[in-house]
Amino acid sequence: IVNLEVRLGFVHRGGEKRLCEVPFAKAHFVAEAAASDTAAANALAHCEAIESVMGIEVSERARYLRTIALEIERLACHIIDVGGMGTDIGLLGISATMGRLRGRALGLGDLITGSRFLRGFILPGGVRPVAKESLAQFKGQIARLRHELKEPLQMFLDNQMGLERMRDIGVLPRSLCNDFGMVGVACRATGIEYDTRRHFAHGAYPELAPPAMTAKGGDILAREMVRIKEIWSSLDTLDRLIDNLPDGPDSIKIPDKLPPDQIGIGIVEAFRGELIHMIVTDSNGQITRYAIKDPSFNNWTAIAIAIRNNLIADFPLCNKSLALSYSGSDL
Repeated sequence: IVNLEVRLGFVHRGGEKRLCEVPFAKAHFVAEAAASDTAAANALAHCEAIESVMGIEVSERARYLRTIALEIERLACHIIDVGGMGTDIGLLGISATMGRLRGRALGLGDLITGSRFLRGFILPGGVRPVAKESLAQFKGQIARLRHELKEPLQMFLDNQMGLERMRDIGVLPRSLCNDFGMVGVACRATGIEYDTRRHFAHGAYPELAPPAMTAKGGDILAREMVRIKEIWSSLDTLDRLIDNLPDGPDSIKIPDKLPPDQIGIGIVEAFRGELIHMIVTDSNGQITRYAIKDPSFNNWTAIAIAIRNNLIADFPLCNKSLALSYSGSDL
C-alpha cells in the first residue's frame, strides 16, 4: 500500500443539529446515540456538559455508578476488539470465545442499568435507580468474567503466528502521534501516557483514575497489548468502585430550563479515547450550538500513516487495531 486516503462524511445524520431542536430534558437520548457502542461515554459527556452549564454537582453515589457504566462499556468493547483481531488473523476459537465473553460483560451492564448497551441510564442529575439485589450480584459476576478471560487472552498472546502478524506491522511513530494529536489506544501504544481519566473530572475521576496503560513500538501488537492491559485495569477499577460505592441518592432534581448565554463542556475517556461534548445556550436558554468531538476524529489519520508500505493483507489487522467509529465521525 503506497497511500491510503480516508474519505468520510457521506452519511451525515444531523445529530448535532437535532440536539439543538429537542427539549434538553430529552436530549440525552439523542446524545448517547452518536455512536451506539459508546452510549455510556456519550451520555456521560452530555451530562457533564449540561451540569457544567447549570452549575450543579451530582451525588457521589451517582458519580460512582456512572463510572461503573463507563468501565463496563470499556471492558465489553476491548474484549470484542481483541476477538475481532483474532478473526482477522484466523484464530477463530479465540474470536468465538471473546465474542461470548463480550456477552458476559454486556450482562454486567444489564444487571446494573437494565440495558445491555447501557442506554437510558446516565442522565442529567445522576442515574436511574439501581436495585440493591443487582449490586449484590455484581461482585461475583466480575470474578467469574475475570476467571474466564485468563485462558483465551493468554492463548492469544502465546500464539506465534498471531504475534508475527502483529509485530512491526502498522507502526505509528510516537512523533507523528504527537503531531496529529492521536488519542486513546493509538496514543498510549507509542508510550504516551495521555488518559483523560487522569486529567479531567468526570464520574469518579480523576480521584479513582487507574494508571495509564501504555506500550512501546506503536505497532499492532503494542495496540493489542494496551487493550489487554485495559481489560484487566477495568476489572480492577470495577472491583474498587463496587467495594467503595457510597450511600446517597441516585439522582438529584435539576432545573427545568438551561441558563442563558452559557457554554458547557464534558470531557470523558471513552474506550476509543478522548470524547468531548460542548453546549452553547442563547439568550433564552435554548441550545444554539451542540458539538461532539468523537475520539475517532483524532485518529483517522493514524490508519493512513500506519498502513503505508504494508501489504494489502495487513490492512484488516491495522484497521481493527485502531477500531475507529464511522458513526462517531459522520454526525
